Amino acid sequence: MRRTTDATSIGWAALAAAAAVLAGPAHAQWALEREPTAVTAAVASSEGRSLALECSAEAPETFFVVMDMLAKPRGLQSPAPLGFSIGGRRYRYRGTMEDRPGGVRRITAAAAFDDRAQQRMRRDLKRGVRVSVEDQSSYHLHAFNLRGSRAAVDGWEEACRAMWDAPTPPAEPADDALASRTFEPMREGMWRLERVEDRPTAFTEGLAGDRIGLACAPGGGTEWIIDVVSSGGPPASVLSVEIAGPSARVPAAAVRRPARESGLESFRSRFEPAEQRAILVDLGRGSGTLSVEAGGGRTLSTLPLDGARAVVSRLLALCRDGSG
Repeated sequence: MRRTTDATSIGWAALAAAAAVLAGPAHAQWALEREPTAVTAAVASSEGRSLALECSAEAPETFFVVMDMLAKPRGLQSPAPLGFSIGGRRYRYRGTMEDRPGGVRRITAAAAFDDRAQQRMRRDLKRGVRVSVEDQSSYHLHAFNLRGSRAAVDGWEEACRAMWDAPTPPAEPADDALASRTFEPMREGMWRLERVEDRPTAFTEGLAGDRIGLACAPGGGTEWIIDVVSSGGPPASVLSVEIAGPSARVPAAAVRRPARESGLESFRSRFEPAEQRAILVDLGRGSGTLSVEAGGGRTLSTLPLDGARAVVSRLLALCRDGSG
């Protein structure tokens, strides 16, 4: 799903939820949606009404309050007011306004993630009973039940932080930045950055010589390096595996390479940032383990993540600018 930080075009998936009305029983529940580059906590009710908190990998330390409400017949204007109260405490925002299909009007407002007032607002959501939307003359009054909000907002905050902390390929560097980057070996926790086969490589290694990591690929980009203890079976030219962390796993078609030492089998697999970015969140946490798993529940290697964030971040920068 495409997401951007442009407030007029932020998209988030429709969330299935039961109806909730101002004076009715509590039926609506919050939902948490995680994607590699965005996380949303939202509650939806009848007729397309919804309230959501969203964070994006493209906007660290910022989050968005997004509200869809049934619109009153009034011309589009922006920035538009957005107001609601939780337990008698009122919160006010101003954001972009967009008319949506079905008579729904979307208002999107940006806020600083760690601002005290915003932290208090999220605490009120977690322990409140109801969000009452204020009438701003552009949409109809409504209220959302907060059942399930504590778990959803707690999970959303944790996932936003983990996403922002994950190593990410840097943006296109300026020409002078290209010239200034040089390769220097480093070690952090159980991870190392070294030249392997004359290419910058970030990896963690076990006692048996098994190794999992990332290396700058020939011709540009990045690839997984997978060195596992030999199974003793017939060698395979291509191995379908999953790279698995504590909370994410990504598929990889690993191609056999000559083993660097006796008793090991070596494979390489292209790292695809768009499809495999979820595993960077686990690398960024730097705790737990990273595994290579084959079909049938067979684990080929499991190694620690401690130190991965700093080492992998440095490697991605080197691979990106090609000066490693």
